[in-house]
Amino acid sequence: MNIFPKDIKDLSIQRTWQEALIYYILFILAVGIGVVALVIISLIFGAEMSDSTAYNLGVVIAIIFTSILSFYLINIKNYSSNGKMLFLCVSAVALTYLFGIFVGLILPCYIMTKTND
Repeated sequence: MNIFPKDIKDLSIQRTWQEALIYYILFILAVGIGVVALVIISLIFGAEMSDSTAYNLGVVIAIIFTSILSFYLINIKNYSSNGKMLFLCVSAVALTYLFGIFVGLILPCYIMTKTND
């Protein structure tokens, strides 16, 4: 049994909610790996980070990741002229800022379950 979705690299096709859930987990892992990599790089170069600096770095990475992912999804699914989908993308970024990456990635995964126009 393969737990990964078919054509895992193709984000333009419509996904089921189960596949969207797997992508949600993979996206969370990608952001976590990115944060850990930046912390390791900063330690290698001797940059001292306080807890608040590390937190802010994580928030910035989460916002950038959610922004790129959301707008990439609406672009490849041909929703760039759909006001509802644009609102969902902006809302995803706002939710990431307000509540964190766990909440912010729900909307991009929802967009993945929609059909292409």
